[in-house]
Amino acid sequence: MNIIGRLRMAWNKILTNIPSEVSDKDKAIDEWFNIYKMKAPWLDYQYRTVDGVLRKRRRLSLNAGKMIVQELNNLVFSEPPTITTDKAVQDILDENNFMPNLTDLSEYTLALGGGALKLRNDGSIKIDFVKANNFVPITWDNVRITEASFIDNRVKGADKYTRVETHRATVGDAGYKGYNITQELYKNDHSVPLSDMFPDLQPLTFVATDVPLFAYIKPAISNNFDPESPLGISFFGNSVDTLEALDIAFDSLKMELVLGKKRIIVPEQMVRYVNDPDTGKRVRYFDPADEVYVALNIDPDDATKIQDNSVELRVTEIKEAIQTLLDILSLQCGFSQGYLAFDGATVKTATEVISDNSRTFKTKVNYEHELETGILQILEAIRSYGSNINLAVSQTEYSVSFQDSVIEDRNTKTTYWMGLYASGLCTITRALQEIYKVTEEEAVKMAQDIKAEKPEIVSFGA
Repeated sequence: MNIIGRLRMAWNKILTNIPSEVSDKDKAIDEWFNIYKMKAPWLDYQYRTVDGVLRKRRRLSLNAGKMIVQELNNLVFSEPPTITTDKAVQDILDENNFMPNLTDLSEYTLALGGGALKLRNDGSIKIDFVKANNFVPITWDNVRITEASFIDNRVKGADKYTRVETHRATVGDAGYKGYNITQELYKNDHSVPLSDMFPDLQPLTFVATDVPLFAYIKPAISNNFDPESPLGISFFGNSVDTLEALDIAFDSLKMELVLGKKRIIVPEQMVRYVNDPDTGKRVRYFDPADEVYVALNIDPDDATKIQDNSVELRVTEIKEAIQTLLDILSLQCGFSQGYLAFDGATVKTATEVISDNSRTFKTKVNYEHELETGILQILEAIRSYGSNINLAVSQTEYSVSFQDSVIEDRNTKTTYWMGLYASGLCTITRALQEIYKVTEEEAVKMAQDIKAEKPEIVSFGA
């Protein structure tokens, strides 16, 4: 989509007079967000009863959309990634509670198809964690999005304020490359002075930096909804039909228990008051408030007959249907079949991801690459932005390393590397490095200690 189209998408979040062919492009994110928040359109439905009355009901939800993105996010952040950078940059990350906020943003990113890290100067460098529904790309290339608008909604009293912050690349008066950051404010869909809500913000700020002051992150999935868009799609974007079927099946399980509960048919006169001939007190044979009994006006010949009208529950069949749908969802989202279980007892542990679920592991690693790229881009942006406020940074290369030791099958890995060592295809130092995730110096010391501790040979007499 061209720049004008993307800008119209930004204004569509504020104004209402935008053509439908433009506004429709933004509906997918809203749909994914509603599914994530358990507000899927299929949960509320209408049905007609035998008396012809149209009634409303809300289905129960398994909330598989939330479950699937949370599962991948937990795999990625089972151990926080190691970030190697300058102390000054690390201090900024710590001040912004970077890792916990990134973990939250990552789950939103998987659910909504994207998210952004954005810098701002509030006396010191601050990091904003922006969800996809508040991010609008303007310009991009084959590497990254270079210009964008960010939308911030606020409510003050009965008024709704919307601030639009736009980053556009430009060349300053002295010939320096940089970014113009413009701020616009809208009150109830009408443009108002920025000072009405943000007196400390300037309408226009120039920052001398040759890199964008934001980084866009998306799931490692090609956008088949709009191949020309730089935006990503939800982790469950191609599984919406399966999510709907799961909720219908899960709700059917509950309705099976409700509609299939035990019912005993008794003659209507047995729930009425009668006089006990011995005591003269009014008594009932059955309590009409008990839900298990259903009183019917039956044939006089059956006036004393009590009938058990209970039906056989189809719990097993419905559970099998739910499991089948979970297997389909797993394959659609890049997990291995059987990774998600609904038997109430089977729990897949993290150490099974590589040996039993290599497809799950590949999905995890691919998404880690996207996160790593975004983190490195925002680190470079902090370094570049820091030159404007005399931040002490070096030109050394930054790095991000995700820890996979928690989810790896250690027995399989140990056997693999010791097999290479036994075959003479690697040194004991290299094997120890890979098995224990230590530095070369530490591995050398471990090898020396192992060599020094020769086991004693004990002989036993006949």
